[in-house]
Amino acid sequence: MTQQDRHDAIVTLVKHQGYASIEQLTQHFSVTPQTIRRDR
Repeated sequence: MTQQDRHDAIVTLVKHQGYASIEQLTQHFSVTPQTIRRDR
């Protein structure tokens, strides 16, 4: 998954759920917290 794909998926997920923690996103995408922080 590219950085742009992950960013788009994060935005969609947050719009749908209203909130997503870094921990939830790292588990969902199987990446490190640093990756999520870079992508948001």
